[in-house]
Amino acid sequence: MATKAKTNPKQTIAKLFWIGRSQAVRLPKAFRIEGARVSIRRMGSGVLLESILDTPKESTEQFFARLDVMKGDPILPDGRNQNLAPIREYFK
Repeated sequence: MATKAKTNPKQTIAKLFWIGRSQAVRLPKAFRIEGARVSIRRMGSGVLLESILDTPKESTEQFFARLDVMKGDPILPDGRNQNLAPIREYFK
């Protein structure tokens, strides 16, 4: 009875190919990445791919609502006390 040889998921060989003028890598099943996009950067003589999970963007209202829940101390409790900017004469 023949058994399949287990592959080491830490390292294996992948096939490179071209689609038009773009180079692509056919990832083995053990290295599949979820999502539609990846972040890519050079690491020494290699390349690192990291998955980018699509998370819904937060609206401005949702962001400030989240800040209000924290009930932190105000940054400037007495208001912003700043002198007026001087009037400058340009092109004398």
